[in-house]
Amino acid sequence: MDQPLAIVWSRPLPEGAEPSTVTVSCDHAGRWHVSLLVETAVAHLASTDATVGVDAGITSLVTLSTGEKITNPRHGNRDRARLALAQKGLARKQKGSNNRAKARRKVARVHARITDRRRDFLHKLTTRLVRENQTIVIEDLNVSGMLRSGSLARAISDAAWSEFRSQLEYKAAWYGRDVIAIDRWFPSSKTCSDCGRLLDTLPLGVREWTCPGCGTAHDRDVNAARNILAAGLAVAACGGGVRPTRQQSVRRSPMKQETQPERVGIPRLQAWGGSQSTRPSAVVTGQRGSSSWLAQVSRIQVCAGSSQNARDRSAPGPANTFR
Repeated sequence: MDQPLAIVWSRPLPEGAEPSTVTVSCDHAGRWHVSLLVETAVAHLASTDATVGVDAGITSLVTLSTGEKITNPRHGNRDRARLALAQKGLARKQKGSNNRAKARRKVARVHARITDRRRDFLHKLTTRLVRENQTIVIEDLNVSGMLRSGSLARAISDAAWSEFRSQLEYKAAWYGRDVIAIDRWFPSSKTCSDCGRLLDTLPLGVREWTCPGCGTAHDRDVNAARNILAAGLAVAACGGGVRPTRQQSVRRSPMKQETQPERVGIPRLQAWGGSQSTRPSAVVTGQRGSSSWLAQVSRIQVCAGSSQNARDRSAPGPANTFR
């Protein structure tokens, strides 16, 4: 080869650093990469008092507690037509042929283009957040569980929330910043960031709402980011979790926890005759943890056997009535 290779450096090597390992690889798109391993030290950034809460979304990739919204670039949607065309050409090629190998590399190049643009955008965003803030609070989202949603799986996958969190965490460790992940069940969207009132329900389609307690108008995402920041700072100061307060279940525990023996009333089978009578319901009392609980056992009233039923059919009154 007479001409030198067209090499593009991602960044210059540190001064005085000598590579200890050189790795040459080729990806599915046919691009060659050379990775140089050097040993160097990463200096921590100057400390700052700035803190920020981050709410991840789909329309806005992230919403900050400062009120700023970062629009989701939707790299997958922008190249979906090009990807579909390349995949259609691949499907029409004969398996094992050279044309199919070329079509496969063409599909791989489209995927690589989407991946590179998405990763570049996330690197710029996470580097900015780490440099500007000392503490970054995010939600511990169950992304793998969300991907099971048929309607939002593609949009969530394109947003790359897991990659966003991974980059935040390792860059914060490099530059001496703190990343706090609050509990995924914390009701950040439907809690008023001004008075703390918690709504019973807040559908996903409602993007703006007014607090019935204090009358403050909220943007759903900005309000969630502010609550995430407040919860993260509380965790950093006091420790513990931020799980929402749940109502105690009234169902009987599968394990017996009472120190005293249980007193159980057995329901009675009552045959209805000419006169009606009322039987008391059975009541179960005891202790569950530190609070008392009460289980109501339904009253059972049925007709007697076949001989009794035969006699009662001729008698007046509700002898054949089921209760």
